[in-house]
Amino acid sequence: MKNKKENNPIEILDIIQIGINLPVNSLTKPYILHDLKMFNSSSLLLVDNSKPKGHVLIYSDNEDILYFGFFGVKSPVKENISILVKWLIDYAEAKGFKFIRGPINIPTIIYGWGFSKEKSKTDLYVGKPTTPPVYYETFLQHQFLIKYEELTHETPMYRLNPYKMKKYDFSDYKVFFPKNYQDLILNFKQEILRIHSENMPPSAQITPNVSKCFDNYADFVMKYGSKYMFNLVKFLPEDKYIAAATCVPDIFNIKEKGITFHSWAVDSSFRRRGLSILMSGAITLKLWKKYSLAVGHTGVENKVSIAASQKLARKITRAHLILEYCL
Repeated sequence: MKNKKENNPIEILDIIQIGINLPVNSLTKPYILHDLKMFNSSSLLLVDNSKPKGHVLIYSDNEDILYFGFFGVKSPVKENISILVKWLIDYAEAKGFKFIRGPINIPTIIYGWGFSKEKSKTDLYVGKPTTPPVYYETFLQHQFLIKYEELTHETPMYRLNPYKMKKYDFSDYKVFFPKNYQDLILNFKQEILRIHSENMPPSAQITPNVSKCFDNYADFVMKYGSKYMFNLVKFLPEDKYIAAATCVPDIFNIKEKGITFHSWAVDSSFRRRGLSILMSGAITLKLWKKYSLAVGHTGVENKVSIAASQKLARKITRAHLILEYCL
């Protein structure tokens, strides 16, 4: 077994499928290529008789953290995982990184993050990769720790009219959707990024350097989804944007047309006023006829969100682990 490092993004595109079960195809390759170049990514390969037996993508956006993604091996699985993990650790140590974190598969809105846990659904769905338990179990044996655990919940797509709810008064708020891609980039982007960076906990800000990824991700959502998958909420008395939401269309599941409620953030001064319901409800009013499945995710430590999901009869269908190694 030999080790090989590949730096050419075009060559990486041809081998990256080894590292993930979600399809890498002509539709997704332009978005992968964008992020490969942006992060100056490389691939570490295990090669046997000129045939790749294992792959991991590595990249960074600061001097402290080496991110990895698209981690996959061929038989013998456990043995090859161990070989590749050891090389990953040796590489990070030689380059002076302080942490190794992943798997985070760029672009994350398409390929997601984490090794899946037992009993997780295995059908194809955007942003939800599937791996056998031996992957995260072997990483843990090599002294990686669980950095973040995310739960995925699903429900049939519903129509929720937040303006008819007696519990909340939304008369001081207005939901705005972009008119098109250009409007999104020019007039929504900075506010969405600001609200998320100021109000989401570090554990929930998984995608590295999301500000540089935003245009790439927005193009994907607008092309294969809808302009109604982004919104901003303004508090009218102060003429101030105080909440933002983003969604992602599924492109892999051929049985059900799904939408992922990807991220929301609410200014800390405006929480517990039902604004998450306002944002999600406004989206469902626009898209409930087009999609049959609604998917969301939350950190396992977020008990409030988990309880809210259970009240809405959402079923937890997957769990993913992001791991970290301290050098």
